[in-house]
Formats: sequence, structure tokens, C-alpha cells
Amino acid sequence: MPFSLKANSPVAAYWHYLKGKIYYEQDMPQEAIKEFEEAIRLRPDYVEAYLSLGIISRRLSDSVGSVRAFQKAVQLAPKNPVARYSLGASI
Repeated sequence: MPFSLKANSPVAAYWHYLKGKIYYEQDMPQEAIKEFEEAIRLRPDYVEAYLSLGIISRRLSDSVGSVRAFQKAVQLAPKNPVARYSLGASI
């Protein structure tokens, strides 16, 4: 069975996350946000996707969105130093 990005699986979430990182590096923030949000939809415990969403939201001056994303990352991984630092730096 061939793999599809439309599949509802952790593997598909990872591919959406990677696609979001590529869009971010190509300075295509809106497309990146959509990919990170899709990765989160497919895998609600995806800390890295929340962190990336927070970073790009902060870059776009969406302080509410960035704090929300970082809070969720800390909630999911309270011992993650990057998540904790990112949240603290955003407040």
C-alpha cells in the first residue's frame, strides 16, 4: 500500500512537520503554519510541531499564538528545556 500524506498516521504527521520546516526555511510562513497545524492535528502530542508553530508565530508577531503553542509544548513535555525557555522568553 503506497504512503500518502493524507493518511491519518504518525508517519504522515512527521512528513507534514518536515514540509513545514522546508516552507519555513523558504520564507513561506503561512504554508509552514498550515503544515505544522496538520502535523498537530494528526498527532496532538507532537511537541516539536508545537515548538515550530510557536517560533513561526512569534516571527509573525502573533504573540498570543506563540505563547499558546509554547504552553502546549511545555504541557506535553514539562522537562523539555527548549519548550520551557521558549515559553519563558515569550511571556
